[in-house]
Amino acid sequence: MIGRSRIDISTVPARSRALPSRAFDVLALVGPATWGPMNEATVVIDYPDFYEKFGSYMSAYQACLQAKLFFDSGGRRLVFTRICHIADHSASRTPASAVKATVTLKTDDSVGTYLDTNTLKIDALYYGTRGNSLRIKVQSASNGTAGLFDLLVYENSELLEWFRNLSMLDTDTRYVETVVNTSSEASKFITATDLDAGDPAAVAADQRPENTADDLVNYPYGYASLTTGDDGLASIATADYVGAVSYNTGLFAFSLVEQGDLLICPDDTSTTFQNAAASYCETQKKGKMTFITDPPDSSTKAGIILQAQNLTASEYRSAILWPRVKISNPSTSIYGQAPQIEVCPSGMYCGRIARNSLTEESSYGTQPMNEVYGLLDYAVDLETTQHEVLEDTVRDYVTDFGVNPIIKGTRATDGNFGVWVDDCLLGKTSDNFKSVGEQRFVTYLRIIFEAYLQRHRGQNNTPARRRTIGEAFESELSKWLGKGVYASDSAAEAFYVNTDPEGESLNNPQVQDEMRMRILVGVATARPGRFIQLMFTRDNRAVESYIQQQLTASSQA
Repeated sequence: MIGRSRIDISTVPARSRALPSRAFDVLALVGPATWGPMNEATVVIDYPDFYEKFGSYMSAYQACLQAKLFFDSGGRRLVFTRICHIADHSASRTPASAVKATVTLKTDDSVGTYLDTNTLKIDALYYGTRGNSLRIKVQSASNGTAGLFDLLVYENSELLEWFRNLSMLDTDTRYVETVVNTSSEASKFITATDLDAGDPAAVAADQRPENTADDLVNYPYGYASLTTGDDGLASIATADYVGAVSYNTGLFAFSLVEQGDLLICPDDTSTTFQNAAASYCETQKKGKMTFITDPPDSSTKAGIILQAQNLTASEYRSAILWPRVKISNPSTSIYGQAPQIEVCPSGMYCGRIARNSLTEESSYGTQPMNEVYGLLDYAVDLETTQHEVLEDTVRDYVTDFGVNPIIKGTRATDGNFGVWVDDCLLGKTSDNFKSVGEQRFVTYLRIIFEAYLQRHRGQNNTPARRRTIGEAFESELSKWLGKGVYASDSAAEAFYVNTDPEGESLNNPQVQDEMRMRILVGVATARPGRFIQLMFTRDNRAVESYIQQQLTASSQA
């Protein structure tokens, strides 16, 4: 029945304008390491996670140390691509000289059918010298079953893994290859290969590796050491850092992951690489990644200007940070006894950017410069020979060539010593966006807008859909009003979104017939106040008021 005339009120699902969230301020770092997957962009959530996946610092390369500085300075997530030398990136991704550490275990030399015979090969899971610190111990099975054994993995003296009650019989549920290589408890450090000692059909007990503590001839310290691991860095060159799209090596490994919007490479500061990195951010990442440009070692004023002049102007990279800085020596066993070492500033700088995003109202639009927002927390001094940057005339000069100077001094804000980045320019200041803060905010918008459009891609290009997209974009842009990222607090002056719902211009019938949809977003980003003029004059208002009062009184007399 229809029933009586009435008004019904009910609640319906909200029409959401919320855009999908995306991790931001994610560092993309490319460089050598002693461990971990090769030429594979790998997400890391903190430094302990990085150490487990890629190992510790390297004396001749900075990438692993920069990861530590990034996290310590406020960074929250990192994507790392480990590289090595490859003979021809266009033909293969196979390392030219990287080697996995290995050791071969033998059967008992006094009991059994096959005496002192190679039976089980243990390889490091990854290429690299960290594998040389791995030790293997074989001992009697925890459950006491003859013919089974326990296999323990150490890094030096630290126990990493313990695999219990393993068998050399491939039909056994505890078969060594299955448990160590592919099971839910698979090793994070080694792989095991059954060498089928004597005969594939031999009795498992005869193939069992001897307890390492019982064979001091082959294992003089009671364990078997993996050896011959190599990081594959002989002949490493710029081509290995850049990589190739055909095999997704080097920079192009980042093309296979969504995360990563701040790119650094402290171990190759050649102009060839830096131009390639800026181009990658622009063409491959479509402006969703910004390259932070490090200075070459010991760059003088003249040297850093020449470096800047040899770089292609680009708004997808920062101006060159200069000079390098000193930090307290984090490991005398790796870097020697000097109390301080010199490093590139990019890791700390990107960590500061990430911290600003969390703590400042302008968030992603905060300019990472000056003694507060550009502070490099762990820097204790400037590069030894480059104190000329402290001269005002030098900073004025190099800035004009595309350099963001780094200086030191007593901070006016708290009276403490500090080292900080003193400017915020991009590698090109003639385009839409001229500063790092502007570019970071727009990069954020590019990422979340693209993510939102995935739900609309391939769907019918209708006025309603274009209107919905426009409303969603405007809703997101409106959230940032009054937060210091726009040149105006008025929405009408701060941004615009044109999706052409009526299909008359951007999305005219011809465009729609070509199965395209076009959207134009304009953002009036706030320019940084790089130059502040503080002016003084004498306040004569009291005198002028008194004179005026006397004149008034005189005229009334």
